[in-house]
Amino acid sequence: MRLADRFNIKQLLPERSDQRSYHMSSQDHVRIEFHNFSPGQSHAFSFDGNVILTCYRGAFRLTLGSDEQALLEFDQIVVVPATPVRLECESAGTVQFIWSPPFAKTSAIA
Repeated sequence: MRLADRFNIKQLLPERSDQRSYHMSSQDHVRIEFHNFSPGQSHAFSFDGNVILTCYRGAFRLTLGSDEQALLEFDQIVVVPATPVRLECESAGTVQFIWSPPFAKTSAIA
């Protein structure tokens, strides 16, 4: 039985930069994944749990409901359940998503 999943983010980002998204861990109470974005790409969703977004490189426009703000390198935000989220890439970058619970309902938003 594995007691922990360990990875080094500084090493991981360049090694996986050619993948659009990838999962690093999925446990009973949390799921960790990364998404690489190109300028102009967007991702819009709502999640029936909490999600933590951490920007590790790049620049994004983040809209939570009707509140618009920047999400920049090393910014982190905790989003409450059922909040409409729109993430728009302004400068190529990587965002880590930490989902809790790991497989609560996720809905795409147009």
